[in-house]
Order: sequence, then C-alpha cells, then structure tokens
Amino acid sequence: SDANLAAVTTMRRMVSELNMAFYVSSVSEDVAQNRDIRYRTIFDGKREEITFTTMAYQQRFSDEAGGDQAAITYRIERRRNRKGENRSVLIRREEAPIDDRPERGGRITVVLENVKRIRFEYWDPDREIGDDAWVNQWDVSKQQDERLPSRVRIQLEVEHPTKPRNSLHYQMEAQLQLQEPLLLLPADVARRLAQQRRQQDDAIRDAGGNPNQANPGRDSVRDEVRRAAGKR
Repeated sequence: SDANLAAVTTMRRMVSELNMAFYVSSVSEDVAQNRDIRYRTIFDGKREEITFTTMAYQQRFSDEAGGDQAAITYRIERRRNRKGENRSVLIRREEAPIDDRPERGGRITVVLENVKRIRFEYWDPDREIGDDAWVNQWDVSKQQDERLPSRVRIQLEVEHPTKPRNSLHYQMEAQLQLQEPLLLLPADVARRLAQQRRQQDDAIRDAGGNPNQANPGRDSVRDEVRRAAGKR
C-alpha cells in the first residue's frame, strides 16, 4: 500500500506540473535580454528524461524569491540507500525562479525509490496516423513553430515491495494547456499593436468587411516584437 501510494502520488505530481508547462517565444526572450531580464524557458523531452518550465510551482516558504514558475527535471539516477545499497531512484530537480540556464542548477531531491524504468512519450498531432502519434523526444527549440506537444504519456515501473521478481506498473497522461509559445510584449509594443489593430479594423469596416474574421497573424506580432528587440 505504501509503495503504491508513493508511485501514484509521484505520477500525479508530474502530470500536474506538465499540464502547466509553458514556453516563451524566442522573439520575446530577445526583447527580455535587451531589457536586462535574464531568463530562458525550455521544453526538452527525451525517452527517459524530461526538462521543462512550468507555472505549477508551489512555494514552500513565505519569503521565497520564486513565484509560480520553475524549471523542473525528472530522470533516474543511481544512489545509495540507507543500507548502503546502490539502487535506482527517480530524482526531481527544481529551479525557482527561472534564470538564463534553466537546464542547470537548482535543488535535487529523491522523489521515488526502487524505480526500474521511466518512459516519456510525446503526442505530435501532425504525425497522427490512425490513433498513433507518439514520438520519443520533443525539443521545442527545434520545432519550427515553437509548439509544445499536446500530451505527454508517462510510464513508470517500480520494484514490487515483497516480490523481487515482479514489478508495479503505472501509466498516466498529461494534457498540456499552453501548447503555443507565449509572446510577452513590452507595454509600448502592446500599445502600438493595439493601435494597428484598430486601424485595420476600421479599414475593414470601411470596405464592408467583418473585422472579427480578420487576423493580423502571429507573424506581424513577431515582426513588431523583433523591432522592439532591435532585430530585423
């Protein structure tokens, strides 16, 4: 019962954090760097390890510097237990607040012992054939549209507490809520974009069209953000 509770609790925690994974567009990060805001978001999913930034971080202390954002890693490592035995454990690395190296540093804790295997799979709707679009890795920095996977499947295998040759198997899926990259706009850029949008809507109305069906598109937003970052 204790082993089952520990595994289920760990799985639910991973799912909760992945549900709120997010990625800030590289264009917005260029603006942040120019304004001396030092941070970088990440989503680097591999078969047996995952590192991501999330908005599901919970502060432990009232005076803690971090907010609800953190960089988190899950992977298996070999550690010695209290008996001196070298065993596989699931570790969780957390870094809050996020800095310009989210894949490094932070606090590492053991969240589950006697782990035999963990597997991460990522749902790519662009590759869906029938009902199968799972891929073994997802690095958002290599995605042309900087999009996160719509789902992450986690498979966990731990040692049976009383039967050494047997295992306990668990599987859960996270449903990522923020799949599109976030564009964080400085106030002056947001005002210019709002003014441009109003002018476009007025022009569409004058031509007898419906402005609600028109969309300037994300490319125009990115162009404006690049200009704010000093890039063409």
